[in-house]
Amino acid sequence: MGEIETQNQRLDTDLCAIVVGRNGDSFCNYATDLLAGYDIKFIRCGDIYTAFAEFAANDFTNTLVIGNLEQLSAEDGLFFRSVKKDGSFCCCFAGGGSTRLTTGGSAQMQKRVSLAEQAGSLVINQRAELEKIIAKLNRNSNSIACDKFRTTKAERDALLGV
Repeated sequence: MGEIETQNQRLDTDLCAIVVGRNGDSFCNYATDLLAGYDIKFIRCGDIYTAFAEFAANDFTNTLVIGNLEQLSAEDGLFFRSVKKDGSFCCCFAGGGSTRLTTGGSAQMQKRVSLAEQAGSLVINQRAELEKIIAKLNRNSNSIACDKFRTTKAERDALLGV
């Protein structure tokens, strides 16, 4: 299976994914390798605007959207809300980019995490966590909105160093 190159094509597996990030992004490359290893169809989008276009042009349900928190939280979290409205789910990596979740939690980072979580997105800080999520969602692909991955306020505050 693997990456789908064309727009206007329905992903017909139970679980599919959109990976948002440039080709040189190591986390996104890691994500696409994992998805290919699990034989999950995916689309690679360079930014959230391309991902918005894919959502508009296709009938996506049961879709896992993967990308860096910094990029997915652009436009004041509009992408998170749009993905949730379409019945899909975001998993954001906060360990990359110019700010790290483990550096004490800047106000900007806390805002990004809050925007993600308010829309039901999952924020991870270790790349290895993604494989556990993909494996579990792939097994339970009937319902991508899996509450087993949600963090509590205490867990989030611990990650942010608050």
